[in-house]
Amino acid sequence: MVCSLAAIFFLIRAIGISGYGLFSVLMAATALLVAALEIGLNTLIMRDLTLEDPRHPSLLESAWRLRHATSILYVTIGAGVALFFYAHGQHQLAGMSLLLGVAVPYTISGNLVQAGAYSYGLAAREAVVEAAAKLLWVVAVVLIYFIGGSWLIAAVTSLFLGGAPVLARRWLTGRRLHRGVSIPTTAVLARSAPLALFPFIYLAFDRTDILGLSLTATHASVGQYSACYQFADAMVILAAAALTVLQPTYSPPEGRKLRHEQTRRRLLTAVSWMSALGIASSPLWLRIIAGSQLGSPYVALTTVTLLGTGTIAYVAVQCDIIALVAAHRSAKMFFILASGAVAEFALVAWLGHYSIAVTAGLVCALEFAAVTISSHLCTRAGLSSGLLRGSAPAIVLSVSAAALEFILGPSIPVALLACALCGFCGILTPSARGEAFSVLTHVPYIGPPMIGFLKAVEHTMHLPTTP
Repeated sequence: MVCSLAAIFFLIRAIGISGYGLFSVLMAATALLVAALEIGLNTLIMRDLTLEDPRHPSLLESAWRLRHATSILYVTIGAGVALFFYAHGQHQLAGMSLLLGVAVPYTISGNLVQAGAYSYGLAAREAVVEAAAKLLWVVAVVLIYFIGGSWLIAAVTSLFLGGAPVLARRWLTGRRLHRGVSIPTTAVLARSAPLALFPFIYLAFDRTDILGLSLTATHASVGQYSACYQFADAMVILAAAALTVLQPTYSPPEGRKLRHEQTRRRLLTAVSWMSALGIASSPLWLRIIAGSQLGSPYVALTTVTLLGTGTIAYVAVQCDIIALVAAHRSAKMFFILASGAVAEFALVAWLGHYSIAVTAGLVCALEFAAVTISSHLCTRAGLSSGLLRGSAPAIVLSVSAAALEFILGPSIPVALLACALCGFCGILTPSARGEAFSVLTHVPYIGPPMIGFLKAVEHTMHLPTTP
């Protein structure tokens, strides 16, 4: 999250808010194609690899053979489309088609490496690769800022670094491969096909809004919306990372209900308080990353508030989805999410050009509708649910902080005051203190003194003691 916010500070200033809008559209289009062409292999690996008998043919080896075949097909199609556009004088579209034809299979292969690494319990190695890629991205954006470069150069760099795990495939999963025996392709497809719609969870409320907005709004509006989405997107990525690591542990049916209940409650508690802090501090971080290119600060504050609140519901849907996938009860949710993606695309394209706040409102409404449905489906599948259990105090605080900034004006001093209010309310809330203690125990040097300070506050204010 820190790397992303540092990079966007230089990126927006290097390519401008309109260039950032074009960059966001290309990234969204890539995500759309990746989700559509992934054919469920990553989800299948995450769900079934941990249950695989080592004496049986390798599921991961079989998935790689199928991935190689589809990659050749995608590159061929991309080159064919590029030649078609080039022959008709559409050189820019030809270049974009060729880029997508290479970037999509490359990104999909990187995602398959990630799935294998997490399933084999090598999340620490995967984290090293991801951290290195993020740091290189920051360095690249700084170079683009100082040396000069277009949004297209930034996009190519981002796509290349986004698939970095495939470059470290041997280190992450290579020693597990090459057993010499693989499952027949038809058998793998039969198992992965029902899961092919799983990536739409990342599309339904994460990328189709940008694509829909790009049809009727200006590139500058798309860039402004994407900038306001930065903090919410960072929270989504953090939650998705946690769930990706945990997803293989959902495969055994024993304890699945309890694990889902605990994971959902703790993630919602953490994300909701992060959302409250992000909304309260939005005048500060928006000023840092985008300067004066965002237009009306009130529209920006409204957009951040709606997106941040909706993200809490989105994370709950993600929790429900991995539990439903593990329980083999996800078909209805896949259909609902695909329908939601189409509805979001159409509604944003129709109404989003009026204001980026309208787009954020549509996205937030659809996210809350989705979590209502996913909670119901989890209950029917015998899994724990409860809509947004654990997040109500933080949601109320988020709305209150935004209202305070509206009344006093979204300035940096008011943002600092709102952040102080969030911190004080967090100290008063046992669940927030518990999550803070969980994080601080893993932070060297700073963690122990902070825990001591919070314990002293508990004692001074006679608050319930947090274990």
